[in-house]
Order: sequence, then structure tokens, then C-alpha cells
Amino acid sequence: MVWSLFALILVCALGQAARADNVDGAFSPRVDWPLIPIHAVITPDGRVLSYGTQPDGTQTGYFIYDVWDPAAGVGPESHVTLSNLTVTDIFCSSQVILPKSGNILVAGGDNWTGTRTTNTGNRSTSLFNPSDDVLTRANEMNRERWYSSSTVLMNGDVYIQGGTGGGDLPEVRNDAGGFRLLNGAPTGGLAVLYPRNFLAPDGRVFGFDTQGKMYLVDPADAGSLVRVGDFPSSNASWTSGAAMYRPGKILQAGGNSNGAIAVSYTHL
Repeated sequence: MVWSLFALILVCALGQAARADNVDGAFSPRVDWPLIPIHAVITPDGRVLSYGTQPDGTQTGYFIYDVWDPAAGVGPESHVTLSNLTVTDIFCSSQVILPKSGNILVAGGDNWTGTRTTNTGNRSTSLFNPSDDVLTRANEMNRERWYSSSTVLMNGDVYIQGGTGGGDLPEVRNDAGGFRLLNGAPTGGLAVLYPRNFLAPDGRVFGFDTQGKMYLVDPADAGSLVRVGDFPSSNASWTSGAAMYRPGKILQAGGNSNGAIAVSYTHL
């Protein structure tokens, strides 16, 4: 089967004043938060799990995490800030909702020395259970991963790629919590920081790294990887954002320019 990637469309970024409607949206007034929410995940019941620092803004997810209930407003009573008892630093991890359980998988992160973080990866994973707001330590991955990306596959398994310490090979977490390395899908030629990965219609993973290198990964068995082109480096950066806005269409915005690129792919 052949994949064709096309339609790299440069979109001008237009700065317009926000309007309070359902088309352009608007920002609310600033509200207080118990920590700096470097990471935020909407739970299946509509609340928001966030973590990333101590209350004073110190970089680490080793000590606390927060759960915010929008239905309770924006005051202190709407937040429940809890101790992280996993004995692992979840700062700069990747996180995704497990479709079968509704739990949130937190993969990798940093390392807390007792006084600071080291900006290096760990192999830990944790599970957040929305039914009781408890974060528990789970099985370890095969690689240390700091700034990795996690993607849910069609069967509910999770594909994990990149991150400092794990740039050579991706791995897959099965429903029982076990991990297997994809030795047939070496990612050593790709940038390791937060690869932008999306589930393709045939079950493979389509993605691109922060240098604009595009690829497809088959996560079955030992895995396989094929490169499928590049887009301009002026539109690629680890500081950019990417989102699939409809099947097969991904918007990549920001980074090294104020423009955006729409990446479309078709299964032939």
C-alpha cells in the first residue's frame, strides 16, 4: 500500500481582536491556579488534571498534582491539590486517556535530585484514576523518556515515541500494562522532543518531528518505519503546536515563524 502526502499549505497568521462568540472565541479574565499547569488533561468526567511545578513555580512534578472541577467555578473550592505519592517526577511526561478504563497514563518525565530537576528522562509510568483522583505508580518502560509522545492505537494499546533517553526506538504498552520495544522501527534519525504523532486510518501512526521530517510507523509485531518526506524547517520547531482538525488533516502552527501549515494525507 502506498501513502501520498500532499497539500502543504502555508497559512498566514492574522492577528484579530477576539470576539465573544462561538466562531472566534474570547479569553476570560485571568484566574489563580495552585501550580503552573505545564501539563493539563481533560478527564472523562469533564474535570482537568494538571501538574508541572510546586506551588511557588519550582520546576518539578515530583510533589503535587491538581484536579479542577469547572462546574465548581474558578475559586479555591474548585481545586483539589493532592500529593504525588508515586516517588517519580512527572514533569515533561506524556499523557493520554486509556479508552477501556478511562484512566490517564502518564509516561516518563524528569528526575528530582532533592534540590532540582535534571532535565533527563525516567522509565516510570503512572496511572491517574478519575474515580478517586489517585495517581499510582505503574510498570516501567524499556527506555527513559523525557518529552516523549503517547498515541492511542485502534486496539487501545498506546504507542510511545521519543523523549530524551528513548530516541532510538519506540515502544507499545498493551492493555495489561506490559511494554515491548519496536526494534524494527528505529527512530534514531528523528528529533526526540515531543514528536507530533496521529493515528492513521489503517492503524499505523503518521507523524513528523520538530525538524519537519514526516514518517509512518506500523506498530504491529516488531514494528516498521518509513519516511514520507519533509516540510520546510521554517515551519517546524519543538515550540510549535499541532492538532488533527479532521481525519487526515493536521494543522501545524507557530515554531520558527508566525505561519502555519496544513498537512493532508490520503490512503491510496
